[in-house]
Amino acid sequence: MKILLDSLCHWFEGYTDGFLTGNRAQDLPLNVKIEHTFQVRDNMARLADSLGMAADDRAQSEIMGLLHDVGRFRQYREYGTFRDGISVDHARLGLRELGRQRVLNGLNRRARAEIAFAIAHHNALALPNHPDPRRMNFARMLRDADKLDIWRVFGTYYCG
Repeated sequence: MKILLDSLCHWFEGYTDGFLTGNRAQDLPLNVKIEHTFQVRDNMARLADSLGMAADDRAQSEIMGLLHDVGRFRQYREYGTFRDGISVDHARLGLRELGRQRVLNGLNRRARAEIAFAIAHHNALALPNHPDPRRMNFARMLRDADKLDIWRVFGTYYCG
């Protein structure tokens, strides 16, 4: 799974490069999202380590962090905003993009379902109940990892 994670990091970098214009001011919001993505990936790794997760689960956690905001890039290009309420749900948009590009095809069905569930609900007000505790654990981790970095972004770009 670690090899797949490395491959997905390479895919993500190429994917996001396609949205950058070369104009520093225009690209700033997207670069903040790219930095946020890697911070969330790192937060997921730290959470997985603190929970004593196996190496494959740790890598799967990092994949969730890496891919959780893929929809933000198309959202910003098409709507000029990161605000879901006046555009589109970026989590759902990201899952459609991941499906369209077959990004998760190298994973087994269970891993794809766990990743999709976590991404789909990382920005929801509350998690829906699901009978699979493993799926719920990954989803909670992603929500926490995302919120931890949102506070960093907020403090750096809005309060500082």
